[in-house]
Amino acid sequence: MTTEMKLHYNVKQNSLKGKYRYDLVYSNDEDLLPDDIFNYWFEEVKKEGYIIQRNRRTDEGLY
Repeated sequence: MTTEMKLHYNVKQNSLKGKYRYDLVYSNDEDLLPDDIFNYWFEEVKKEGYIIQRNRRTDEGLY
């Protein structure tokens, strides 16, 4: 069973990439909170060169 699925859509190139994992990713860590997992994901997306604009007023991501 899939434990993690990441889909990246590139608007300019109209392309979709998918990454799947089947091993336990975060289930064995009792110290991680959902916002920690989000921050890890956000940093990963920034490193890969995908652009995400932040709404400064609400601090929500705009995709």
